[in-house]
Amino acid sequence: MFIDPSSTSNHTFGGDRWEIIGQQINTNTAQMLFQKFLDYAEPKGWTAKTLANVDSESLRALGISRYKTRYLKTWAIALQNDFPPLSELETWDDLSVIERLTVIKGIGPWTAQLFLLFRLRRQDILPSQDLGIRIAIQKLYQLPDRPSPKQVFEYGKNWQPYRSLASWYLWRSLSATVSQIHL
Repeated sequence: MFIDPSSTSNHTFGGDRWEIIGQQINTNTAQMLFQKFLDYAEPKGWTAKTLANVDSESLRALGISRYKTRYLKTWAIALQNDFPPLSELETWDDLSVIERLTVIKGIGPWTAQLFLLFRLRRQDILPSQDLGIRIAIQKLYQLPDRPSPKQVFEYGKNWQPYRSLASWYLWRSLSATVSQIHL
């Protein structure tokens, strides 16, 4: 759930940004929860300020866990306070963006990497801790065991400087049919 912090007073939540809600759950469940969140939030025109002040039980009633509710609210508070605008973040190198994001409780390396991939549209990001990526590499290379994040990183060296594209193909390879691919 990332919005442009430079316009927190007027900017509404929406789009395909579901990084916090999607943490540590399968994609289908994440999409379902995020859609519930959008259906609840979009008609109200939520901003970072409204999310920071919303009753936590309202989010819990949507099926969002207690921790993710807290993380969403923490993120919204960070956006209101001292978080740099996207226009500034776009000029930062990947490591600096990750370091800045991960100081916010509830945002770890995986979430920060997805931010780089989907919000800043960086071309060379491989979320090596992502379970889907690890399963796809296991299938692709017919490995007996799921590769560790370190092994994923090593495989990813072959795809530089286009690891983001490789990530997308790895995720899509897990769809049983073309009709299940959601862009």
